[in-house]
Amino acid sequence: MMIFNEKEHEDLEVTEEEFSADGDSAYDDVDETEGDALARIKKLKEELKKCNAEKKEYLDGWQRTKADYLNSKKRHDDERGQNAVRSEINLIEKILPLCDSFDMALAHEDAGGEANVWKTGFVQIHSQLKSILADFKVTEIAAEGAHFDPYKHEALSSIAVDSEMKHDMVISVLQKGYMRGDTLLRPAKVVIGVYGE
Repeated sequence: MMIFNEKEHEDLEVTEEEFSADGDSAYDDVDETEGDALARIKKLKEELKKCNAEKKEYLDGWQRTKADYLNSKKRHDDERGQNAVRSEINLIEKILPLCDSFDMALAHEDAGGEANVWKTGFVQIHSQLKSILADFKVTEIAAEGAHFDPYKHEALSSIAVDSEMKHDMVISVLQKGYMRGDTLLRPAKVVIGVYGE
């Protein structure tokens, strides 16, 4: 058992004034610390509120931008579709006169049965078709008598020729080829000459 010796602990005694002063000082520190903490919490809340407002502003901006992009993409797709339809309509409008010409030529089939009437009708139709192709900048590939070009010509067969000058030359055209500018639409199907086989 321990006995408390007052004399040994005299230096530990605190007077009431000292206690009051120390106590007030200690409590002041606590109050200041709580005050600082409250101020800091208030400041953090304000910063959080500001961050949330900025986040909302950025999110709204991104959502508007995304909506604008999607609307623009949809509008662009619609316009592209409309342009394709317009192009098809333009082509159909150009082809319709050909249908009319065929109808007129066929109407003359029984009227007199003259071959000249039919030939004239089909020559006119052919001319109209060439005009439509020209409007679309489509040109016929020069083939017969030309040197064989694997880019523009497709050799379906070959024929022996008696002259070395006719070797690898297009002897006849089985089906015409067409280009639009530098773009090959269809190669000409040809027969080429081969010398010495």
